[in-house]
Amino acid sequence: MIHIQHQTIKADINNIINSINDKKILTAIYTVLYPYNQTKEYTDFWNEIPQKLKNEIKEARQEIKDGKIKNHSEVISKYKAWL
Repeated sequence: MIHIQHQTIKADINNIINSINDKKILTAIYTVLYPYNQTKEYTDFWNEIPQKLKNEIKEARQEIKDGKIKNHSEVISKYKAWL
């Protein structure tokens, strides 16, 4: 991971958020940040999600490691008719 100064990260995040005009994206960001803002503590999302979802994420990660993935172009060409 790139080591960036704390203040630089905060400034970059602010700049990114300030450049977004899409309400759905802003709402998603707000949904992620709101709980932290209320508690002023970091909560690892992994501890907050249901076990079933954790298992699905673990399975997907293993599928990626096993090479059982398709790239974006393959998926788009397969489902092109429905887009």
